[in-house]
Amino acid sequence: MIWPGPTFPIAIDFDGLTLYALQLKAYKRQFRVNAWFRQDLDPAPESINADPGHGPLADALTALGRARGFKGRRVAIHLPADRLICFPAQLDFQKNEATDQAILNAALKNLPYDVREAVIDYPSMEKSDSGDTGTAMICAARQRDVMDLVALTRATGFCVDVMDFLPLSILRLHQRLRPATDGPCILCHIGRNQSSLMVVHDHEIHVLSKFNWGRDSLATNLDLSLGLGDRQTALHLLKTFGVVPVPAKDSDRKVAANTHRILGPAMETLVFEFQKVLGYTRAKKPLKSIKTIFFYGLSDQIHGLADYIQNTLNIPVDDDSVGNGISALVPNFFKESEPTGLFTPTLGLALRTIPWL
Repeated sequence: MIWPGPTFPIAIDFDGLTLYALQLKAYKRQFRVNAWFRQDLDPAPESINADPGHGPLADALTALGRARGFKGRRVAIHLPADRLICFPAQLDFQKNEATDQAILNAALKNLPYDVREAVIDYPSMEKSDSGDTGTAMICAARQRDVMDLVALTRATGFCVDVMDFLPLSILRLHQRLRPATDGPCILCHIGRNQSSLMVVHDHEIHVLSKFNWGRDSLATNLDLSLGLGDRQTALHLLKTFGVVPVPAKDSDRKVAANTHRILGPAMETLVFEFQKVLGYTRAKKPLKSIKTIFFYGLSDQIHGLADYIQNTLNIPVDDDSVGNGISALVPNFFKESEPTGLFTPTLGLALRTIPWL
């Protein structure tokens, strides 16, 4: 890995409800967290296309600018996931046609808006042996969303060096933690209300799926179904009893059974998302069978999630990935604070090398 200069950029991520920021520093060929920041966006912003300098997102960025410990004003920032469109595309290369033109032709067929309004990237692309066809994973966003987010960030005193996509940050973190993997694998990122699945092989994204499912949505379902009236209690039940049986006291068995029953349909939804990705992979891609599933994000906040998926799909789950494995990368990270998984995308973004810094 090429190590950046003495100062890493500030990585900024938001999931629609909260702004997260994190800055790394190099220390004896390892990483340390230079500073971190979290602020809820209250009320949650309806749009990033707001007047720069106003609204909950601008207020959070302003508070970040005043936070202690951060060095510099240069930032790498995620485009919000709900503003990003990702899709696999079949490419047909005409005679002497450049790759960019083939990508543009594929985007013309798939984007729900005028391609002239889009910012397009392709994090992975491969050609057939003949060179006449290929496949690519295309990511696109509206130019207006990109420019408005840059303007908003600049209005609060920061300089945007990089705008990145969350799936790429998860892959970057995975590559740092697992520099070599045997065959294709699935990376599953569990967010608060939105999660994603990626099939990756040889540092390429072959399949990407985003869907509405996450730790907080499960907790909300528990809260409503059990009539708890307390979100923290629901989160505790999710982490304590989760989705597989656990040895419990007699007094807890009824609560555990009710928890498993309520979460059953939601787990079937997650399994269905896995099956869709596996079906597409086997039907469209010349890949060998999936070797391993790696979990990132808030997976360790749902008791038994890894065992449930492993037993249902009969695909091994890497035990070390549950809980992110981040402690091996940044020791003593959030020892007594919130779940590290909340910052997983932010950490992946913070790892991005920016040569000019």
